Amino acid sequence: MKKKQRSVPFLILLSLTGLLAILTLIASMMGVEQFQYRYSYPIDFAAVNDPTQAPKVLLIGNSLLFYNDIDKMATQIAREVDPEWKNGVFIRLAYPGQTLEQHWDIMHRYGSDLKKLLSNERAGTWTHVVMQDQSAMMMREDRDPYKRASFETIDRFASLARALDAKPMLFAHWAYSPTFERRPEWAFNKMSARIEEGYAAAAAASKNDIGVVHVANAFARFGRADKDRLPMLYSRERKPSKAGTFLAACVLVATLTGKPVSQSTWMPSKGVDKAGAAMLRKVADEVVFSAQKK
Repeated sequence: MKKKQRSVPFLILLSLTGLLAILTLIASMMGVEQFQYRYSYPIDFAAVNDPTQAPKVLLIGNSLLFYNDIDKMATQIAREVDPEWKNGVFIRLAYPGQTLEQHWDIMHRYGSDLKKLLSNERAGTWTHVVMQDQSAMMMREDRDPYKRASFETIDRFASLARALDAKPMLFAHWAYSPTFERRPEWAFNKMSARIEEGYAAAAAASKNDIGVVHVANAFARFGRADKDRLPMLYSRERKPSKAGTFLAACVLVATLTGKPVSQSTWMPSKGVDKAGAAMLRKVADEVVFSAQKK
């Protein structure tokens, strides 16, 4: 009796399954930094370890913080507007596509740069730990398991930050560009409000006294002031331009330092002109200090 031959699709599937198993084994041997975080960039551990560079702020997020060097922008602005921050530094750990829950799981399952940055030895290193979750996470319904997991993870990170004597903060990122309104709930103004509400709810659900950086409100305020120029804040429909990142950095610095960024003169060398930079600083101050008065 002749043996029944395996079909070609079956053999291909078997080969792919074996390849996936091999890649998974390689990933565990190589470590997260080389495999899972293939879009990463070197963390400036020299600055992290330098006690003369303080205050220190750790930014944790995904592609919204990955592009345009928001950490370097914020560092420049903070050093200019506040003498107490003349040696301050922002350190960014952001990977495209990562949720906060994934950051947490990878940190504990495999170890990563994030584990090094938030180890017990870092007590007193950070003044703030700023967290940003996936771009549509706060648009989910409250009963959604992914959103519930996000709130739980935010609280875990906040507890860890408090254990290291740092203030936990949430980065309420911008809404999608008006050109990306593919769903009714993604309409720019509606999404901006939902993002702010979601992060505010996450902060309120924690007992760790979490602050909020109101970037979504700043983008929305800029849109109300000059709707025609709103696209200048985006390089793509969800990703920021240099100008968009600059506005976010201004809101971040004004929030953490308590100083108006309108007194700053620093601006990116490309992507925004002098008049545009002045307008973005003004919007940032209006959002931050009007929120603090409430």
